[in-house]
Amino acid sequence: MRTKIKKEGKRVVVFIGLLCALLGGTGLNSIDSATSPTEDWMRAQAIARAELDYERVLEIVSRHRPTAADGWRRTLATAIVEEARAERIDPLLVAAIVAKESSFMARVVSHAGAVGLMQLRPWV
Repeated sequence: MRTKIKKEGKRVVVFIGLLCALLGGTGLNSIDSATSPTEDWMRAQAIARAELDYERVLEIVSRHRPTAADGWRRTLATAIVEEARAERIDPLLVAAIVAKESSFMARVVSHAGAVGLMQLRPWV
C-alpha cells in the first residue's frame, strides 16, 4: 500500500510538472516566481516614475533651499514622494504647494496661525 501511494504521488508531481511545462512554465518552481513581461514592464515603469519624481522634487527643494544640508533636502524629497504616492497624489503637486506656502521652511508660521511646510491650520 505504501509503495502504491509513493508511486501515485510521484506520478502526480510529474504530471503537474509536465502540465506547467506545456503551459509555458519550466516546472513547479515557475508557478511562484513567474511574472509576465507586461508585469515586469509595469513594475519597471513604476520604479522609473518614482525615481524621476524623487529627482524632480529634490530639484525643487534644492532650488528653494540651496543652503540647507544635503541630507535634509534628500530626506524631505523622499518624504514628499513617499507620502504623496501613498495617498495617490502627484508628488510634484505636493512639492509645488510646499514651495508656495512655506518656501520649504518647516518652522514658518503665518499671520493667520498656519504652521509648517504646507501651512496647515490645526483647528480647521
